Amino acid sequence: MQLQTLSDIIAVTQNWLDRDTPEMDAVRAIAIEEQTTGDRIVTEAVELTDSQYILLAGHFAVTTCTICSTVRLEGTFEPEIAQESWKQLLLRHPLLRAYFSIPPEATSFKDYQLLVMDNPPTPELSVTDLSGDDAATQERQIQAAVDREINQAWRLEEWSLHRFFAFRLSENLYELALSLHHVIADGLSAHIVLREFLEIYGANL
Repeated sequence: MQLQTLSDIIAVTQNWLDRDTPEMDAVRAIAIEEQTTGDRIVTEAVELTDSQYILLAGHFAVTTCTICSTVRLEGTFEPEIAQESWKQLLLRHPLLRAYFSIPPEATSFKDYQLLVMDNPPTPELSVTDLSGDDAATQERQIQAAVDREINQAWRLEEWSLHRFFAFRLSENLYELALSLHHVIADGLSAHIVLREFLEIYGANL
């Protein structure tokens, strides 16, 4: 689906406030169970908020819907502890566990389903070692990575719609980045998520 005109956006968002339909009742009742390695993941369909319909239109209408924030950390950075902290963060925020189900026959956003997992596997937090580079090269590498994140394409039907990644600048200096799709958070929310991650990480040290 690609939106070219305002009328296209209006067409796909028509009836988006009409929540009392048999289709929406069915969406509210859906519960999908998936099997992973020994752990059951329950995925529940939840109702989209009004703003998410507009942000879905933005996903198809603009070149990027990514919000990316970075923070510089002084001290040791333990990837295993960061991974566990990410897992705890996921349990706090349902939208970090969310993705979309898009039926092949979907003709408007009212056909989309927002699915929230209750116990998703934690994605890998990659750490890129830039400690052998000078400061200017490090900054260029980090900026290039952020630019790639901002311009990369998200698949709404694939979890997750956010990522953490980090750069090792020296033995006791790291740059941590969070990128996410605007449909699950705005800029302020992204900063809150990043702050909470650091609070959880600090408590786990």
